[in-house]
Amino acid sequence: MEIYTAHTVGYCSNCYMIVSEGKGAVIDPSVPLSEFNIPDNIIIEKVLLTHGHFDHILALESFVSLGAEVYVHKNDSLMLSDGRLNASTLFGLPEVRCDVSAFLVNDGDVITLGNESIKVFHTPGHTEGSVCFICGDVMFSGDTLFRRGIGRCDLPSGDYIKMRRSLARISEISQNLKVYPGHDALTTLDMERKHNYELMRNSTQNI
Repeated sequence: MEIYTAHTVGYCSNCYMIVSEGKGAVIDPSVPLSEFNIPDNIIIEKVLLTHGHFDHILALESFVSLGAEVYVHKNDSLMLSDGRLNASTLFGLPEVRCDVSAFLVNDGDVITLGNESIKVFHTPGHTEGSVCFICGDVMFSGDTLFRRGIGRCDLPSGDYIKMRRSLARISEISQNLKVYPGHDALTTLDMERKHNYELMRNSTQNI
């Protein structure tokens, strides 16, 4: 598996591409394919959304036009076509609307890409349908877990109590996963267990 990273200008959101066996899955498509430095022969099969906020779906339709299938948690599906729910209009921006068909996923579902299996790990809190994607020793944490921080919980469907429970679930993961967050720099789960105040205080021992 290879992982490529691109960034939006202005919103500082991270967009990732997983490539396996010549097939690609983009995670949180905030930028178009042209922003990725990947081989020309990669077939873009899937779009995986950690949640539905506007700064993570800005280029969604461009990938759908390439034939990619969209996967989003059922509780965030309405955000794709609603500017209030995806927070674009709340920030006074032009409404972001993506009228696309999507496969609705649930906690524990497994999405296949090439010879990789990507597990859906439901982590409500930032939004009701926020998920992390776990693939091998890597976790794409969206806006649930950042380097020494967590996502905000005050936008539509955000809930800090649910975020605390989600962080408690993450703290139970035994592996030292590499963490690819929706914003900011890469980190590891062990580093966050040691230095992330919110993850430490919301461990299963403290919640």
